[in-house]
Amino acid sequence: MPSASCLCGAVKLSYTGAPVTTFLCHCAVCKKITGSDYSTNIVVPDAAVTHPADSKPMVEYVMTTDSNNRMTSFLCGTCGSTMYRRTPFFAGLTILKAGLMDKEAEDGDPAFELWAGSRSGWVAKVDGTIDCAGQQELVQ
Repeated sequence: MPSASCLCGAVKLSYTGAPVTTFLCHCAVCKKITGSDYSTNIVVPDAAVTHPADSKPMVEYVMTTDSNNRMTSFLCGTCGSTMYRRTPFFAGLTILKAGLMDKEAEDGDPAFELWAGSRSGWVAKVDGTIDCAGQQELVQ
């Protein structure tokens, strides 16, 4: 069962089953959350995510995204690591931050890149991914 933890180790989680998909996001919000040029995400059903008894509670931060969707980030209250995010656009799904996995994710290469037009010039497109301008393009 793949597991993840925050920087300080206070918040832990795991998930069961195979991910629904994996993707990179180049939007301004993901750049700020990660402090990098994009975020790497593993998408699993909400019900697949579990927290062990010794995991500390998380803090929720709710915002409106660039595509005008409500997004809730679940953060460690001690170190501030973003553990995962949920949005009605991905209803019933949890967007885990792949960089917090305790072992390198073996869930396959990213299937798509969101907000590809905001990709930093020095970051190459991942071979085999679909470029999406934003979330709305995924459903078209």
